[in-house]
Amino acid sequence: MKCRQALKLLYDFLDNQLDNKSVEEVKEHLSECKHCFETYTFEEHLNKFIKTKCCENSPKHESAVDRLKQQVQHRINQLDEESEERHDEAKGSSNRFFLFRRPVFAVGFFAIIAVVAFAFYISDATQTAWAEDFIKNHDLAVNGENPLDITTDDPKMIDSCLSAKMNLPASIFLRDNDCHPNGGKIASDHNKPCAQIVYDVHGHQISIFVMELDDFSMPNGPEKVPGQEHTYHYKVKDHRLLLWNCSKYWYIATSSSADALMLDFKSHFAN
Repeated sequence: MKCRQALKLLYDFLDNQLDNKSVEEVKEHLSECKHCFETYTFEEHLNKFIKTKCCENSPKHESAVDRLKQQVQHRINQLDEESEERHDEAKGSSNRFFLFRRPVFAVGFFAIIAVVAFAFYISDATQTAWAEDFIKNHDLAVNGENPLDITTDDPKMIDSCLSAKMNLPASIFLRDNDCHPNGGKIASDHNKPCAQIVYDVHGHQISIFVMELDDFSMPNGPEKVPGQEHTYHYKVKDHRLLLWNCSKYWYIATSSSADALMLDFKSHFAN
């Protein structure tokens, strides 16, 4: 088997998609060719890196990764077509050959890894920016670093305070044995008011943000909750967000509590 053929089959070999005969031929070539074996080792690490990033991100990234792998494979084929003859002649003096060839592959593929990592970083940052705003406001309120407009466990007083600044549904102000408020405030983002009420639910702090329907658009990322109409969930590190809407409002519950507790919290509110 020629080097070009071995490298062309490299991704299929790494993904266990070759038949037994092809697998043995690739293994035999890798055992005899130091250049291809080093390329295989590097590609194996790159392949694991890409798969790891796919697992950490949403499935929509997989198509982009597949396109990247195709581009890398195409470039490998180009390089091998250009240098196959030279490589075959140089096997007898492999040390000199590798001094020439290794920097080209190293620089090229490390550049690809850097591009992939940066692309995923930018994608993640863009995708989670909207959620991090809610998380930041929740954490600041819970930690007392961002004072609420009113601090009380009386839902009528919170209603009176917040409703003077924003038209809010009466159903958002509640209190029972399992769920009671600690306070609330009204924030404004680009002249779009957003109410935040912090509730204590079985000893866990949960913020519920309320925005008018036209002031919030469903971002990419949240997934529908099975069996829950107009309800979506999203996770950023140790924080969970539960989103649902009705005819007039969007509700975004934010906490580090478990999914079951978040759904229980939602059940207290009528749409």
